Amino acid sequence: MLTFDTTEPIRRIGWNNIQLELPSGWETIVSGDRNLLIEQNFKPLIDLRWEKDNGRRDLSDVFLSIQNVLGKRSGCPVDKVDVPDELARLASQTGCIAFSWAATAGPQCQDSEQKINGVLWRCPDCDTIVIGQLYNHPTIGLNALVSALASIRCHQDDADADASDSSYWSIQDIKLTLPASCRMSAHSFQAGLTRLTFQENDMQLHFCRLAPARQRLQQGSISQLLTNLLGKDSEYQGLYESSHLYECISSPPLTQQMLKRLKRQHPFRWGRIWHDEGSNRLLSVIAESSHPIDLEKVHRLCDKYEIIDSRKEHKASESP
Repeated sequence: MLTFDTTEPIRRIGWNNIQLELPSGWETIVSGDRNLLIEQNFKPLIDLRWEKDNGRRDLSDVFLSIQNVLGKRSGCPVDKVDVPDELARLASQTGCIAFSWAATAGPQCQDSEQKINGVLWRCPDCDTIVIGQLYNHPTIGLNALVSALASIRCHQDDADADASDSSYWSIQDIKLTLPASCRMSAHSFQAGLTRLTFQENDMQLHFCRLAPARQRLQQGSISQLLTNLLGKDSEYQGLYESSHLYECISSPPLTQQMLKRLKRQHPFRWGRIWHDEGSNRLLSVIAESSHPIDLEKVHRLCDKYEIIDSRKEHKASESP
């Protein structure tokens, strides 16, 4: 794997079957279910997009469609170019295609005569097509961008049996590991509230991050904050309460269950919220289901949902 020429801690990003490593000072913005925009100091570095290609299209045909879309968007001809030396290793592994339309918009190559604005490849192992649009940045060069691209993982290795049964998600300052059977159904990034929603069979899971925690707790107790997230249309039984954690559940009687089902609502709800004081964040996990909630299962999910400690991640990345 290529390395970054930086003293910044390196952190692992995970989003919808893609994982990559970036300096912690680079900001990752979710632009879509399979689209991440990577920035540094509010200036774009990489616009990353991917999709599964079950049809095994020829990569040249994929490029033709990109050529048409980007040509209209940029107002300039989009052409294949020679793969720069910086991308030689990626090219040998994937047979990638480099393309360009405006030299000033892309990063500077070692060979100043070369122009590149983006790169396209298909993973030879899982048929994921990856497109990286590269931007010119005043302080970050093509080598660093290539290191980010080279770190991309779009599938689990066969030898990693544990990882093959789970999916890793890490965005902003949160990370979580979920069963591979969980599928993202929605995501929302509002001021002070992040919500990631997943579906597993008949259960809907919400992972929430609230910040800043201390200001939130001045407006209401930790139990009130959880009830607001769960919804006030049900009665909840407290399962555990302390100054920094609250957990409750709603298991209505049969008549109320039938009424909620008629309204297309989940009759069973469970939630836990806890205060990560070191990061000034509140984390919450909410489960909704047509059947009674498996507490052992949702507790395991809470154990794998946390705020990232970049110092620990940096030490882990330095370990042999």
